[in-house]
Amino acid sequence: LNYTSKDGQLLQSAICVIDNTSGDVVAIVGRFGEKTVNLGGNYANDGHRQPGSSFKPLAVYSPALEMGKISPCSVIDDYPYQVLNGRAYPLNGGYASYHGRVTVRQALKESLNTVAVRIFMEFNGGITPEESFKFVQERYHIDLEEGRMVNGEMKTDITLSLSMGGLTDGVNVRDMAEAYTTFPNNGSYLGSRTFTKVTQMVNGQEVLL
Repeated sequence: LNYTSKDGQLLQSAICVIDNTSGDVVAIVGRFGEKTVNLGGNYANDGHRQPGSSFKPLAVYSPALEMGKISPCSVIDDYPYQVLNGRAYPLNGGYASYHGRVTVRQALKESLNTVAVRIFMEFNGGITPEESFKFVQERYHIDLEEGRMVNGEMKTDITLSLSMGGLTDGVNVRDMAEAYTTFPNNGSYLGSRTFTKVTQMVNGQEVLL
């Protein structure tokens, strides 16, 4: 796709397709364009970007369901969680539109930021940023930043921003694909693999290692 950003960077993309039942990587594409190097980096494995709303099921809805804080039928108010610098926060999809009382199922379907934040911070006691942080790392094996100094400022993922996929370092495509295989596997994390066996030729015979 011949699109460039304002500073002239060519649009890039990546994808990772994983078999939910086995964890086998069915396909992985690291970037647009012709492959020109071996053992080079690619965006699917190495490119860290902000996951945004795709992180809500991992950091908010699944831990809240697991802890018994919510059910799909729970009703939560869709309205601003707080006022920051005189403005309602958060907005939904970049627009100041709110729906009033909605079910968790509807909020997830429409990716409502306000409801995700309310579940995260206060509904039935909230799940707390600390619990969400631990849940994502242990259940989905995604590395988050506990805390480090960057240019004199402490950066951490144990914040409200975690509920909407605002991370210190972001995540890569393969990690996200691995995490989502957990849902069709009844909550069991599989990880992924790009090979199924290793063999060696011994006296002309292929031996499984």
